[in-house]
Amino acid sequence: MRKACATPQIEDVTYENCPDDTLSLLLDIFEHAMKSTAISGARSATYDLGDFAMGPRAEWEGGTLKLERTVVLGQEQWFGRIDHREVRVEVLGTLEED
Repeated sequence: MRKACATPQIEDVTYENCPDDTLSLLLDIFEHAMKSTAISGARSATYDLGDFAMGPRAEWEGGTLKLERTVVLGQEQWFGRIDHREVRVEVLGTLEED
């Protein structure tokens, strides 16, 4: 599969202290980071949320997105954890062929 042409899919999400509008934004960031990391061939990556264009940078300083690639039953899956102040989001995603 060409990862550059793959479509990110969110399989599961759990979260705490995260409003719906913020969750939607964080899931978009997860999808972008998952695809970028997959294209690079890396097995894991850590991103600073302040590096993404999503409002005032200072508001997101110190927040992180950690990604890890695993293979389960022959399927490549990505586990992501977003931590920022009291917000906690855990995401499971895959890349599907177009």
